[in-house]
Amino acid sequence: MFSLPEMVRRRPSGWDDTIIEKWRAAYRPNEASTTSIEAVLAEGYILPTTLKATYKGKARSVIYVRWSNFRPMGPDLERRVRLMECIAFVFDMYWSNSECDILVAYDYNGWGPSQSEPSRLADVVNLIGRYGFDMYHCIVNAPVVFTPLWYTIKMILPSYIIEKCDFIKNMPDGITHE
Repeated sequence: MFSLPEMVRRRPSGWDDTIIEKWRAAYRPNEASTTSIEAVLAEGYILPTTLKATYKGKARSVIYVRWSNFRPMGPDLERRVRLMECIAFVFDMYWSNSECDILVAYDYNGWGPSQSEPSRLADVVNLIGRYGFDMYHCIVNAPVVFTPLWYTIKMILPSYIIEKCDFIKNMPDGITHE
């Protein structure tokens, strides 16, 4: 287990750290099972990195998501719990190291509609909202068949997420999946 650094975090104005501290005390994402984290990372669709990329005028920590490697979870509750435990751990590590400016690059090269699971997106959005990150989402090279799915997804996303989603053709400079 690690302790939080003794430094002032850069949070959005009006952000109350007691909310996240209460949640952290109850959920304990910093105690995530290494088995869960390794299992999710081995699937190869989410890669938290130490990379920094400049996007929207700020150096941001990068989380790379390769959707072509994602396989829907369906009723596999154990796999869903591992995913959420891993993502909570990743977000908590960024947060506890005062990394508030984050860029999530969603690579849609090779993606197909069967690789969608909007309910997992709702779970992740809930976690994002707990941390108060200044997080941008780059949807890279989305195929035309993604458009109807995007209209459905937009109905469940909060406006603060939609406002920070950009559709782009190429990965931002400095980000590579290799």
